[in-house]
Amino acid sequence: MGNEDKSPDIPRYSPTKFVSRMEEIAWVKSQVQELLDDQESEARVIEFWGPRGSGKSWLLQHLTSERHQPSDELPGETGRELDFDERVHSLYLDLNHFVEPDQSTDSSVQELVRATSRFLAEWSDRLPPVGNGVDATLTVQSDRLVIGVRVLVQSDVLVLLLDHVSEQPAQFLGSLESRVLGPLARLPRVLLVMSKRGKGYPWREGGLRWNVHDRDLVFFDIDATRQQLERLELDISDPSEIWQRSRGCPLTNYFLSREDGLQQAVSALLVDVPLLERELMETLCILRFLKEDHLPPMQAAYHDDPQLCYQEEDQAQGQLDRLVALGLSRWDREIDSFVLDQAIRPLLEAWLIESNREQWRRLQCEAYALYIDWLVRDPHSARRWIDDAAYQRKKLL
Repeated sequence: MGNEDKSPDIPRYSPTKFVSRMEEIAWVKSQVQELLDDQESEARVIEFWGPRGSGKSWLLQHLTSERHQPSDELPGETGRELDFDERVHSLYLDLNHFVEPDQSTDSSVQELVRATSRFLAEWSDRLPPVGNGVDATLTVQSDRLVIGVRVLVQSDVLVLLLDHVSEQPAQFLGSLESRVLGPLARLPRVLLVMSKRGKGYPWREGGLRWNVHDRDLVFFDIDATRQQLERLELDISDPSEIWQRSRGCPLTNYFLSREDGLQQAVSALLVDVPLLERELMETLCILRFLKEDHLPPMQAAYHDDPQLCYQEEDQAQGQLDRLVALGLSRWDREIDSFVLDQAIRPLLEAWLIESNREQWRRLQCEAYALYIDWLVRDPHSARRWIDDAAYQRKKLL
């Protein structure tokens, strides 16, 4: 990957690109049906969790009948999975389209409120004015939005699908919660569906904290990978070769099936990731787990510069925190360590082997020496350090 910043054409989300996640779709439909029947739904907020490329956006777009699309982009495809009848209205909102670096939080939330209000007005002529005037304050517009939804759900159901939630600034999410999501969560016949990865946001509103159902989007097994490739109408003789690299990540499967697929897959999964964090991911991609103590020696090996071993401890912690904030790493309670994104790590290592094998070898040797050193200094954890030293040594053979 090096210093290249190529963003490949990520495919439009449609049923031909991924194997339909029928279990998740069926469960969301069951919750909508309960709201239609005026039953007490099991969950009023659904959070789909998964790393990059796991199909979160595809799933949410497949569940929507309407999609807010900025004027400077081509309209994307939408699904019709929630079209029970005219009483169900589902709207997809990609939060990345509303948050701009040079735009205030209130302006971002106000733009989202206006977009949602426009669709409300199209869905029902019974709604009061929703306050789209440019002179209306955010408070006025958000209040009118909630009033409009309250009128709508007297007879209908609203499903609001929010994509890329975890990637947004905390200040934006806090304002969005107080102005929009919190009030909507208190209304009947409203279902909020979100996609998340990495670190979650600590909602304060009771309806967003207590009536939440989390669902993890697991990667595909070999059979599901084969089905996906068949839907792409590709003649892949041995899907297991792709699966060995992708580990079943749906978006990775797609790119690895193409010419020059490895580089395309790496670029797609790291699109919009700053260069420094991309480099850090490459530095750490050979490791099965991460601790702050890993960073200085691994960066020294990556750059072939021994001076980098003498970094401040808080600098290494800050770098790990940044990876977590970007959803590229997470804390694994079972192994009591950080781990890199499970879709990206094996791809980066494979790419590093192809693009700079000497650099990859330096990293492997450094990791092996590091675990041997830890074994001497921490004999009480001997089993762990022996296993990891053996893992790195096997890679070198």
